[in-house]
Amino acid sequence: MLGRSVFSMSGGEKQMLAFASVYAMGADIFVLDEPTANLDEEAIGLLAQLIKKCKADGKTVIIAEHRLYFLTELIDRAIFLEKGRIVREFTGAEFSALAENERISMGLRSLKRPELSPQIEGVNREFRGGLEVRGLSFSYGREKVFSGIDLNAGYGEIIGIIGRNGAGKSTLSRCLCGLIKESGGEILLDGVRLKDRTRRRQSFLVMQDVNHQLFSDSVANECHMSSEDVSDEKADKALSLLDLSDFKDKHPMALSGGQKQRLAVATAILSGKKILIFDEPSSGLDYRRMESVSEMIRKTASDDRIVIVVSHDYELLNNICDRCFCVTGEKDN
Repeated sequence: MLGRSVFSMSGGEKQMLAFASVYAMGADIFVLDEPTANLDEEAIGLLAQLIKKCKADGKTVIIAEHRLYFLTELIDRAIFLEKGRIVREFTGAEFSALAENERISMGLRSLKRPELSPQIEGVNREFRGGLEVRGLSFSYGREKVFSGIDLNAGYGEIIGIIGRNGAGKSTLSRCLCGLIKESGGEILLDGVRLKDRTRRRQSFLVMQDVNHQLFSDSVANECHMSSEDVSDEKADKALSLLDLSDFKDKHPMALSGGQKQRLAVATAILSGKKILIFDEPSSGLDYRRMESVSEMIRKTASDDRIVIVVSHDYELLNNICDRCFCVTGEKDN
């Protein structure tokens, strides 16, 4: 990738590049804030090896993270924060031995590596109307990102999109909702081919970096901006479900990363659009917030809506998806 533009890299690739650039500086103390956000399994394994090497080199490594399974054999101490205070401290062995009920009560994600459930991987079902993608391809100039993608997403279903970093999952999402124009193939809704302009009217995309799509001066007003039909009651209900009620008068940019993520999910659901696409909606979320986002997305899937979730988070996908499609980019072929 040495000759590539940073701006053409996927979110996961940028994440790894950020770590590499800091590592190259030869620092003695590494502070990693959600380092696995947007990383696939292979990249998480590589990250774990890099952290192990830093330890072997005598470096200090401090990690703030919600995805925990890759850390169980690496950490020496685990410090549990609650409302800005240190409330518990564990040795690495004590932390790894936490009982499931205790882990869940603390709001922590799984300590075991999650595997994608075979019940949702590659499942084919009778298609009874909704979104169809036929032979879709996309290129940046002469560089092909993906080609020949065929998939369908029916009304009331929640469809997962998986694949390696750089395979083109986020690019596919932007194609589906009309933000960028495909190089070939077609996208249809109920058998009618949709132009990109029509797809933009019908779709709502929650991006990986939600900072690009929060515009208002308060959390409550952000909800009202999503659609003219959003009442105070609807907005309050969505904020309550996602544990954001206490922040309704705050500026969206004053929220934490996980709170911004939940706010963007709320605006998508309140938008009333027919096609909802969530790109890494569990990024930066603890177990409880992942569960509340899952519940809200599940409730959104209805007979007049199509829901697509792009994620590396198998814990989330197993929780909400009916089926999963794997995107294989040109670089994987």
